[in-house]
Amino acid sequence: MLVGPFFQYIAMILFPSSAEVRKGRALLKKTVENIIEDHVKTFNPSHLRDYVDVYLDQRRKLEKNEELQASSFTMDRLRAISMNMMMEGTESVTSALTTLLTAISKHPVEQKLAQEELDTVVGKERLPSWLDRQNLPYLEAMIQELYRT
Repeated sequence: MLVGPFFQYIAMILFPSSAEVRKGRALLKKTVENIIEDHVKTFNPSHLRDYVDVYLDQRRKLEKNEELQASSFTMDRLRAISMNMMMEGTESVTSALTTLLTAISKHPVEQKLAQEELDTVVGKERLPSWLDRQNLPYLEAMIQELYRT
């Protein structure tokens, strides 16, 4: 017991960024808690919106059959899965954006063409939306090329 708290303070001295990591982890945990809480409040078994609803529906079915206690469908597990999925999603988005920015910086002509298409279709007064996607074939092709690499 004494080693745990002691090591935490040593880690803070040796790795000052560990405090930021803990803050980030706490924020992620709170975000996941809020998402799950919202899903529990608005759950409708006739309209499953995503994996959280599917998980809650499975818990409901197990509870109905009095099998929930023996199952691994715990709320702690749902929180852990959700946090893991958010972390994995963050990593892949970061990786994709880094790849895109690196590639486009090496191709200024293509970058200019994509910007011109975006300015023509969307303009400079607003951000693009999913509805604009069908009118942005050059930009769409660039994004598809990103996924291909």
